[in-house]
Amino acid sequence: MNNISNKIFYPQFGEKIEPTWQQKATELAKKVAKAALIVIAASAIGFLAGGFVGAAIGAGAAVGFICAVAIAQAVSTHLSKKRLLQQLPHPQESDSKLGRYQTADIHLTKTADEGLKWKKALIKSAEESIELSGNFAGGKDFREVLALIDSKMTKNSKVKTHILISSDLLEDADRKMLKALQEKFSDRFQLLITDRHFKVGLDFHTEENHVKLLVVDGKYFVSGGTGIHPRLNREKSSRHQVHRKVAPSSRLLERSSRDSDIVGKSQDVAKTLRTQFFRLYQLWEMRSGNHSAQNRFFTLQHAPGHCSMVENSRVHTQQVRMKVIVGGPEHRANNPIIRHYEKRILKAKNKLHIANWTFCPTKPIQRALATAKKNNPHLKRILVHNGMAKRSTFGRYLQAYAGRGFFHLADKVYEHTKQDQIYHKKVATFDDTHMMIGSFNFTKKSAQFDHEIAFVIKDKRVTEKCHAILKKDKKQATKATPQATLKDKVRSHLLLQFMKNLI
Repeated sequence: MNNISNKIFYPQFGEKIEPTWQQKATELAKKVAKAALIVIAASAIGFLAGGFVGAAIGAGAAVGFICAVAIAQAVSTHLSKKRLLQQLPHPQESDSKLGRYQTADIHLTKTADEGLKWKKALIKSAEESIELSGNFAGGKDFREVLALIDSKMTKNSKVKTHILISSDLLEDADRKMLKALQEKFSDRFQLLITDRHFKVGLDFHTEENHVKLLVVDGKYFVSGGTGIHPRLNREKSSRHQVHRKVAPSSRLLERSSRDSDIVGKSQDVAKTLRTQFFRLYQLWEMRSGNHSAQNRFFTLQHAPGHCSMVENSRVHTQQVRMKVIVGGPEHRANNPIIRHYEKRILKAKNKLHIANWTFCPTKPIQRALATAKKNNPHLKRILVHNGMAKRSTFGRYLQAYAGRGFFHLADKVYEHTKQDQIYHKKVATFDDTHMMIGSFNFTKKSAQFDHEIAFVIKDKRVTEKCHAILKKDKKQATKATPQATLKDKVRSHLLLQFMKNLI
């Protein structure tokens, strides 16, 4: 089954989904329309500058530009096919439970700091395996995590570690420490550092692994919005985070983040997550140039470790129904995360909250939000996302103003304007029954070009706790007018023309 019908199909990481003929036709029509607009605009400019001769020169230059782009795109596609896995082989434990409800004991963290605390506790408890897709990682906090892994692997020769991280925020000290761990533990410590993949065409974009996930001993897991970096896993800013050797990319971030993760205990869910982690690892190993990369999945042989912080915790909600969904560039318009957001939005009866780093939803989400309100005028659509502070980074400027053009899709809007703190959550609740959390942002990039993970939780107890956290978020935010001004709409539209495939 390659296409998604009315029933949502839940593909795995790397599982290629061919678009329907309608989607192919729509994509071709858009490309033809864009090319025509470029030629017409160039002809008009040429005519104003030099009459009919200028118009002919302008049209010729535009056609030449389009041909150059087409050639560059063909080369880019050819290279991508060499490194992009079309179909990953199934690992030994092939029965992935993607899209199926399983049970777990879970805790929803209130702050980014809390997420880091749980990650450290789980790593300390490891007895056999540590799988970490850190996405953005680096700096002092990341080195503390690496020191814990070093200590654990030194004391226990059975522990194997696999780390998949982005190069964006890595510092020289981080790379040095990672290299030392590779040399010290050899095959027991596997590391893959990924870069963004740039795609050339009329729609220039980048692709990356955006999954934030830690699985320990096939039993415990942490996932959500937080990376492992002082600017991403701390609720309060610290001046020591600013120094000369910091990674240049980190300067686009505020000094702290308000975020949430889920911490869970479940061998069934962890088994699903391990399967997907190793598929993702193999996929990016191949995309990074190792075309013969094998799936590194291994079956756990011993009893899982015991994390007393989890086992003795009273904050975990017991026997929660939840399911795992993944998405990636192989899925494009058929991304199951998008499809599930559509489903939950359209089924909402009373109230839905969307709390996200940025809010530039793709057409399916826009239609779902508009249709849900049309069908149920009493439905309250509440949005919490980033706003501008007195002093803001360029990244925050993009998030704040790009989202204002979509305010009309909400009934209440709250902008997080706290100084030196980014609102980095990826959470949504639907009535009092369901919530979603993961790495997914409401942007075209997350919807079509990045590898993402999301969790659907069906439990009133957890949803109630999430509402309590969001209530505090709204108290710390500034209430905005849902209807954006013309100036905001124009600015949002212009920003998205340049940045919608990059943020």
